[in-house]
Amino acid sequence: MRRILTASAAALALALAGCTSLRASPQGPLGQPGPLALPQAGDEAPPADEMTCHQEVSTGSHIAREVCRTRAQQEREEREAQDLLTEGLQRGTIIIR
Repeated sequence: MRRILTASAAALALALAGCTSLRASPQGPLGQPGPLALPQAGDEAPPADEMTCHQEVSTGSHIAREVCRTRAQQEREEREAQDLLTEGLQRGTIIIR
């Protein structure tokens, strides 16, 4: 039992020594980032028929699969999901606590 405590104390001391030896950069952890660029009025949105693909995990599964949709389909699905959520909240079917 004493060996376990001694080994644990030694491991803890090494871990703490490693953490305290780190030095912070004078410029901050990310260097000197520039200001964020906000979208300008002249910037155009990508076309609605542009296909985007991403990995999606369905409910009850742990296996991801690639799903490809157009931007218009993706926006429509997001709107439908938001409408269902709003309707459920209004009816009292969905309760958020």
